[in-house]
Amino acid sequence: MPSSIFYKMSAVVMLWSNRQNRNLLTMQGFVLSRHSQDTKQGINLTYWLVTNDGPVCLRQTQQECVCFLPLSQHTHAQKLMQSMGLSQAIWRFEPIALKTFQQEQAVALYMTNHKLFQQACSVLREAGISLMEQDIQPQERYLMERFISASLMADAKLLNGELTDVRVKSSDFVPYIKAISLDIETTMDGKTIHSIAVYGKQGDTPVERVWLHWPKGMDNDVVASVPDYTYMCSNERQLLKQFSQWLQEYDPDAIIGWAVVQFDFQILCARARELGVRLRLGRGGEEIRWREGQGNRPAKLYMPGRVALDGIEVMRSATWQFESFSLENVAQQLLGRGKDITKSQDRGEEIQRMYRQDPDSLVRYNLEDCRLVWDIFIKADLMAFLIERARLTGLPMDRVGGSSQAFDHLYLPRLHRQGYVAPAFASGQAGESPGGFVMGS
Repeated sequence: MPSSIFYKMSAVVMLWSNRQNRNLLTMQGFVLSRHSQDTKQGINLTYWLVTNDGPVCLRQTQQECVCFLPLSQHTHAQKLMQSMGLSQAIWRFEPIALKTFQQEQAVALYMTNHKLFQQACSVLREAGISLMEQDIQPQERYLMERFISASLMADAKLLNGELTDVRVKSSDFVPYIKAISLDIETTMDGKTIHSIAVYGKQGDTPVERVWLHWPKGMDNDVVASVPDYTYMCSNERQLLKQFSQWLQEYDPDAIIGWAVVQFDFQILCARARELGVRLRLGRGGEEIRWREGQGNRPAKLYMPGRVALDGIEVMRSATWQFESFSLENVAQQLLGRGKDITKSQDRGEEIQRMYRQDPDSLVRYNLEDCRLVWDIFIKADLMAFLIERARLTGLPMDRVGGSSQAFDHLYLPRLHRQGYVAPAFASGQAGESPGGFVMGS
């Protein structure tokens, strides 16, 4: 072939390739939230990312969950699985090129439904099958096996802010997290919300807003002097709906507070449920759900696309130590100022008095609590700590504790590359963590 024809053909191929890839841009993002959902076609994984161009929803469809067992137990496990009456379309055993620590060949059990996978694993364990790595969530395994801790990149074209079934790999992207500080005030029994306050900054401009629940029939003269950032609501339904609408429009990545998951979001979800309000605070219009903690497990908030960060737990994770983690004490220690009501034993009654007689002071008090939390996060550089922790260990920003999860994230994929599966409880024994003996120095 004459060289001139070769070069012309190469130019045509390059032109075609450029046209094909013109709309494919390298997108870098930081994983903010991760969830899995069972479908008829398999497990769908959903990751919300922070990018320089706004939030992106990454979906990986038709995924599977997996665990491992010794080859010597394969026949027994196969019979047990068949006895469960599950459709064979959703599960299968496969030989793999991995061994146990006892140098025995391992077998993988794959399933396309995570809920049924958990039920099956429970039956297998009770029958004496030695399962390994069955506790790894599918949304976590997908990232760790690709050595993605928090930051990732993909060469793909966004469609309405979404990416579906694209190849991703690790990156060094460091995000900017758009945050807002939240605090609520309630009756003593928590069955009525008096006010909801938020505080943040856009550049150097403060973001200040308080929604005040002021039913019809209450004295309007006493609310004549409330600050301009106050929004009056005649009932709690209106209060919750206005707050929800504003939050969706402001669209923060993180909501920070003091006991914000254990108290504020618990009350918000309980009142929304009682009043029949769907609290759509997640991205994509997702309704949030609050789940009570059990044992050593803290309360959990389901809020796709955003993270709720409790200042108390974040400071403990960052190894800050105080005699008391009350907002008053931490603020005094770090900022040199504290809450407007300094005596904790009087605080509840004083809040009720302010609501009835001096709502202007209540609004300012509510907002100041938000401002204190915001300033503590800035002073202690807590957001940078959480970002770097996620990038190094794979722990989600809102994860409380999680040393064993971080160990698994870093250890398991490297162990697999060495030809092994992890033994049961690779990152520690089941049950309560044992104590230790402190040696003198």
